[in-house]
Amino acid sequence: MKFIKYLSSFLIVVFLFDLSFATEPVILWEKKEINDAVLCINHNPVVPEIIYIGTQKKGILRSGDGGITFEQKNQGIGNNWTIADIEIYPVDPKIVFIVAKEYGSLRGLFRSTNGGENWEKLEVPGGSKVLSITFSPNGTLYAGLEQYGVFRSTDMGNTWRRSSGGGEVSAYSAHHLFHHPTKEGVLIGGFYTTGIEKGLYYTTNSGEYWFKDGDGLPEVVIRENIVQPRVQDLIIEKKSGVIYYAGFNDGGVVAFNGPKNMFLYKSLNSAENWVRVGPGIEGQHIYSLYMHPDNIFFILAGSDTNGIYYSDDAGVHWYKLYSNYRFNRVNDIDYIPVHSGYYLVGTNDDLFIGRDVTSVKNFEKSIFDFKIFPHPFTSFATFEFELQKSCFVSLSIYDLAGKLINRLIDKNLNSGRHKIIWDAKTLSGSFINPGVFIYELRCDTLSFSSKILFLGSIRD
Repeated sequence: MKFIKYLSSFLIVVFLFDLSFATEPVILWEKKEINDAVLCINHNPVVPEIIYIGTQKKGILRSGDGGITFEQKNQGIGNNWTIADIEIYPVDPKIVFIVAKEYGSLRGLFRSTNGGENWEKLEVPGGSKVLSITFSPNGTLYAGLEQYGVFRSTDMGNTWRRSSGGGEVSAYSAHHLFHHPTKEGVLIGGFYTTGIEKGLYYTTNSGEYWFKDGDGLPEVVIRENIVQPRVQDLIIEKKSGVIYYAGFNDGGVVAFNGPKNMFLYKSLNSAENWVRVGPGIEGQHIYSLYMHPDNIFFILAGSDTNGIYYSDDAGVHWYKLYSNYRFNRVNDIDYIPVHSGYYLVGTNDDLFIGRDVTSVKNFEKSIFDFKIFPHPFTSFATFEFELQKSCFVSLSIYDLAGKLINRLIDKNLNSGRHKIIWDAKTLSGSFINPGVFIYELRCDTLSFSSKILFLGSIRD
């Protein structure tokens, strides 16, 4: 009778689930216990084990071991400051710039010349509030200021020159700036004034003149002002240099909200025209974007309240990236090319670390013809696969919180076909309750995780 009860309880779940989910990628995230919101992440491009994270209330933290441990590095700023942006000087990665503020004060610009050991405050024109910073490939520093537009420095922030061209953006506030990864003097920025979002502008001459961007982006008229969504992140595909992705939120304008509205756009011609991307990510406010450094087709998008989405076809289709945590606003995403490659995700809750999702492709080269049957299952689930070569294999079962339920195998296996059976028991030998679980199959350093549905044991 218990089996009938379990079966009826999960009948709706079975119909709601696409049963192909047994081969959809899942990331098991590890919470780093920073115990604060993480707003920005950056790593040393020469020594990627050196990672900087900016927090809401604990200042800046640095790791020297690839993200295993972090320690505060706040000499010169304060242990409870907010770090809004981190940029590393491309000419010398020991030089780091941050946008920081103490509670109740204006944002300031700070520089470290020794990898974050101590910080000095830099003066900016008019003593204005610094909103954003970015570097050109040759090391020119651009700063977006409140009501002062954009300024640039060619001597690491010691002196400044206006980069707003004397046009309308010179009196705007530049809340986000993005420099082209290879083309010197090509920038795109998000601007606002007196509480009105003015949208995107771009320049091809280091800011001597800015052009209004946004053909194809949504807009509404508020108090006779044309308003666009607020850009939160923008990435540029380095190989071609002309493909842009931009993530937006509504900027507080209710008219932009709704399930059919899109907040992720793509340009194929250097931001001259924009088109919506999807399906699969409709109605999500996008706060962070990341393109895999070795796979320009693989993109991650961090949302406000619904976690992370991914596309493996350059933004044509989007899918929810399942995880064992429910992320509260994904503020930043970075890929760290150490320890076999992994992602760091900064959220309003904490910092999370997860393996490289694109390793699935390499996994399939070592383990192929993978299947689970029956699925969903009631008594036994059989995992069947073929190894191209011998390797150390581990097959583990976790609950949705990431707690280990059982480890079915943990040893070397020879090449050839293998079957592993799970009898729905825990490590202690007791039966699990019906529900959705996560399995992780490892072959040496490669791994793959996805979901498996247990309906309830027929023994009951």
